[in-house]
Amino acid sequence: MKKHLISIVLLFSLLPMSGFSQEERTIPRPKVEYMLRAKALGMVIIEDQWVRSFSIGSELRFYEQFSFVADLVHFRWRYEEEVYDLPDPEQYSEYSQYDPRNYLAIELRYYPTFLKTDHLSFYVNTFTKFGNRRVYNQDKYPISDGDVLRLHSSFYDLGFSAGLEGGEAFGIDVSLGTAYRKELKTEEIFHENGPTTFIENTHHDRWAPTIRVNFYWNFGYN
Repeated sequence: MKKHLISIVLLFSLLPMSGFSQEERTIPRPKVEYMLRAKALGMVIIEDQWVRSFSIGSELRFYEQFSFVADLVHFRWRYEEEVYDLPDPEQYSEYSQYDPRNYLAIELRYYPTFLKTDHLSFYVNTFTKFGNRRVYNQDKYPISDGDVLRLHSSFYDLGFSAGLEGGEAFGIDVSLGTAYRKELKTEEIFHENGPTTFIENTHHDRWAPTIRVNFYWNFGYN
């Protein structure tokens, strides 16, 4: 599933950048540049699995090499299942499970100038995320004994990644990396032959791959 998402994002990052700038720059870049960052994306990863993401943020870059980035992000998975609950046995309804999370992402970046071209900038960074997550189902979404009926959690990530920006005044920013997540969860577990049970305040800490995509507008570009 993550491989499909990575392939789609890399395809975007390889789109021609000719629309951003056609001429070599002769005006020196300012010492401080400000960028507005935002995105609104939605796509199907594989059949019956969907993802959407919205974000808005900014980047403050110093001397073309160092920057501070902050983004507010909403990201949601949606999983669909077919349920044959209609009078016609050949017809079915689709019900969903939702897994959204909202978080603040903060990055410190370094752009090696010797890897920069006219339209591409490579960077490495360290980042952190603070946020919360929910899992919930539509009433007729099929779940089995022992499955999670509802989940609430708060999480904190600390990680690092490498990324590529394509474009000058306008462009796309894609990064891949890994993060260690510390998550504190409260779950409601479904049972077929009895009441649901609550498991409160359990820790679920793990390493996980990360991928981030944004579009930006550079106000410091002349």
